[in-house]
Amino acid sequence: MTTPIFILSSGRSGSQMMEKLFSSFQNTEVHHEYLCNIIQPLGTKYYMNLVDGTYVNDVIDSTYGAAIDISTKDFWIDSSNKLSWIAYPISMKFPNAKFIHIVRDGRRVVSSYFNKLSRECYDDFSSEYLYKFLKNEVLKPPPEKKFWWPLIKYKGSYKNFINLNQFQKICVHWSEVNKNIEEGLKNVSSKNIYTVRLEDLVQKKEIYNDLISFLEFNDYNDGFNFLQKPHNVNYPKSFELSEDELKQFNILCGDKMKKYGYDVQSDYKVDY
Repeated sequence: MTTPIFILSSGRSGSQMMEKLFSSFQNTEVHHEYLCNIIQPLGTKYYMNLVDGTYVNDVIDSTYGAAIDISTKDFWIDSSNKLSWIAYPISMKFPNAKFIHIVRDGRRVVSSYFNKLSRECYDDFSSEYLYKFLKNEVLKPPPEKKFWWPLIKYKGSYKNFINLNQFQKICVHWSEVNKNIEEGLKNVSSKNIYTVRLEDLVQKKEIYNDLISFLEFNDYNDGFNFLQKPHNVNYPKSFELSEDELKQFNILCGDKMKKYGYDVQSDYKVDY
């Protein structure tokens, strides 16, 4: 029987690196953002209550369920931030699955989205178009990534979220997506969840070994050295947040950063 493994994160947190790492193990079928043009709109619509649970379960059955059912490998893995918005129905559909929640310093996540993927993530036009669709003022957007980043009820309303600038929207997204993962997996047995900070995973070999032990792979692949170099790098530069951006980030994400044990006074650069 094939064991599903789902790797959830905010994005820009090593998901493609994990896909490459786990592909090097025996008897694994590994994907990065499996069927993204289906799953990302699904996750957004589910999070925003635009579709019901029956619809979501039907799509999960016809995508993840079908793929896992026909897999000939011991482990079927998807490493995708798109999963994060359907954490709950995925966990209910696959009660024996294992889940990895990867957390990365929000400053690095927000900086990466804002400076490197700005045209794909919460640009004003796409966010406002999705908001108009929510109000039945326009047709449904096409299944392009840029249109399907969830609108979040910031201070009680989508309108407040729309009025934020792009950088602020991305900050709220980082905090909310991690919260959604936590809440979505709350009914999963603790023995089937592994939460890890990306910084710890790539710096501490004992954490890497512990993760591999959690997964119970049939072989041991010492891939720790593989994790030392960043992957999925479309622009090899580490962008520091400006003083103003850092103030905005701390207002919007400071509490969540402290929850995950990050020092809000000490940022770091990525060495490419």
